[in-house]
Amino acid sequence: MSESVSESGSETLSQSESTFRVIDPRPAADDLGLATMNALARPVGAALAPRLPRGFFAALFTFGLLPILSWSTFFDRFAIAERQQLWHFCQWLRLRTGNPDLDPLIKRANVLGRRPVLRVLTNLLAIGTIVITTLRLHAFIDDPARSAAAPLNHSWLRMLIVATWQHGQMAIYPIHWLSRIRYAPFVSLPVINELASIALLWNIGLSLAYISHWLRVQLHGNDVRRLIDQLNIAAPNEALLISPIRPAGVGFGWGLPWLIAAGGLMAAGGIWGLPMAIAGCVHRRYIRRISVGNRLALAGWMRQLLLQQRPVVDVPVPYYLRRLCQRAGCRAAASPTARFCRRCGEALQPVLDRVA
Repeated sequence: MSESVSESGSETLSQSESTFRVIDPRPAADDLGLATMNALARPVGAALAPRLPRGFFAALFTFGLLPILSWSTFFDRFAIAERQQLWHFCQWLRLRTGNPDLDPLIKRANVLGRRPVLRVLTNLLAIGTIVITTLRLHAFIDDPARSAAAPLNHSWLRMLIVATWQHGQMAIYPIHWLSRIRYAPFVSLPVINELASIALLWNIGLSLAYISHWLRVQLHGNDVRRLIDQLNIAAPNEALLISPIRPAGVGFGWGLPWLIAAGGLMAAGGIWGLPMAIAGCVHRRYIRRISVGNRLALAGWMRQLLLQQRPVVDVPVPYYLRRLCQRAGCRAAASPTARFCRRCGEALQPVLDRVA
């Protein structure tokens, strides 16, 4: 009797269904993609952008040499950081899609900004100009024939200022009788002509150095723009629903404050002030505006790709892609469709990273 009860009980227990359910784990996030996206959205090299007051006074007290040398080094460091970010993005896209058409883009991104010829040429023009100017001035001061014709009782630094800034004004104001009055110690016309030729060499050499730097920034910006255009063409199939990125151009490099500073340097005798202002303006604009806009667009485009992954994963919005109030002391988060800040009522700017 007991055996029959136990057998029926075991059959009942064996026929009962379990209430436990297996819950699938949450899909793993693409850590490499998230790290690459956050790196693209983060500003890079803001401290490497030229600043007008610092560049103006540095050019004034170093005869135009310090700004071109520092700007060339700063842009080289910035190009390395930007190249690494774009190369990581191309590598991630290649690993995610397996598209072999992206291999040439990876190679192109790896050599982005590598222009050693222009970098060396810029530094050689700047340093060579100052060295040749100094040597010619030294030979001019030590010339016995010149010393017998027009003795000089000024220090070497004073003569350097006279041969650069003051005689540089002769190229802008070529009035010999006014020059004779202004430079009373140098009443000999051969002396004035020799110092004017030194000033002309100084102006031409530094102008070529700043033009070379401007050309380097322009070529680097065009390389980045072509890379993004090719990324739009070689995008994966799931990216066809996303609007293509329209990279911004570098531009020529005009800015009113920079042009005012250039006018001051040119009035003082430095004709190279105009190329310096154009090169500094385009350098600062590319780092602070053009490059930031392009990389924010790439980060937003990359986030759209991550959101299209199935199963869906959580892709947090990077800090610099969030829409925040621009008023100092507020910085409250706002929805994508809001027109005014809900905390302070400030008018909100349109989203800069909108790619879809």
